[in-house]
Amino acid sequence: MQILDDLISVLNVDTQVKDIRQGVFHTGVLTRYCGLAATLPRDALRQDPPMVNETGFLLYKSPLELVRLANSPSILEAAIGMATINSLLEVDEGACIELNAAELIMKQKE
Repeated sequence: MQILDDLISVLNVDTQVKDIRQGVFHTGVLTRYCGLAATLPRDALRQDPPMVNETGFLLYKSPLELVRLANSPSILEAAIGMATINSLLEVDEGACIELNAAELIMKQKE
């Protein structure tokens, strides 16, 4: 997918993979930062096994190898790829604000 390829081409992947966690609802990858992605279990369970290749060896892969999984036809592998992308994105924390999402939604309804 072109948009993913364009995003991947500008990522700084010069770091190491520290941890990968895949749960029922979220997938997390820790590289420079912690990145999350939706796991989508209902759709993943409809796919033929193996749902994730080389599961015991993912921590030995480079961030670039994991990022490329975002294009995988396997939903669980794609979640790992997207979480890895998110873990490599630079965020300007000075531009961030803390707010309660429920309060924001209620204000939008007014």
